[in-house]
Amino acid sequence: MANPLYKMLGIIDNLTAIKQGVGGREHLLIRPFNQAILMYPTAILGIWGFGLVKWAGVGEATMGRIFLWTFLVNLLILFFDLKFGKAVIIMFSLVIAGFLLNAAELLGGVTSFLGDLNPIMNSTFYLLISAIWGVIFFFVWLDRRSHIIVVEPNHVVIHDKWIGEAMSYPTENVTFSKEIDDALELLLGFGTIKISNANTGQLIRAVPHVFRITHTLDELKRVTAQFQVEHRTSEP
Repeated sequence: MANPLYKMLGIIDNLTAIKQGVGGREHLLIRPFNQAILMYPTAILGIWGFGLVKWAGVGEATMGRIFLWTFLVNLLILFFDLKFGKAVIIMFSLVIAGFLLNAAELLGGVTSFLGDLNPIMNSTFYLLISAIWGVIFFFVWLDRRSHIIVVEPNHVVIHDKWIGEAMSYPTENVTFSKEIDDALELLLGFGTIKISNANTGQLIRAVPHVFRITHTLDELKRVTAQFQVEHRTSEP
């Protein structure tokens, strides 16, 4: 009865079935985050916005400006790979644009225009947006329990979603390396783990948004010395 039960659990929740399967054996579970993790600042600010507008007396227009600018930055991070070098260039470009506008005596007009924008969102809006993000991150939590890489001393198994087939590779046939493409991921300690064929160098799977990526690679070395783990970060 155990095997059919574990298979049924695997359809519903890979993580539960995998933990039952590996038992007390030496192993490491790599569970990547969904890219929705990059929208955490907007989600958290939505929760704060409800409390600040409802009870702390913060003006709706002030909170609205803060929320919309945060939302804008979050969308830029989500839609574009802001590598460290690119992020530095953008920051310097904004500073230079500010100096040029100031030299042309236009900076005051631009800041006055932006300051006159008064988006009005009441506490109900922030409560609703928080509820929406709560639903989204609940599915992120479910997603993390379905897409799992199981590392054991003699093999690595990639479980791809709830009903996807698991793929197994001997440890001597794979290499792991890390790549950090995004400036925000570099700041927060996230990164992409690349699983490649040790003989051909062909990429088997890229696992994005892995938290504490350097620590994860160290744990891979601890679990098995057969892995050819490379501490390699992509160039900005």
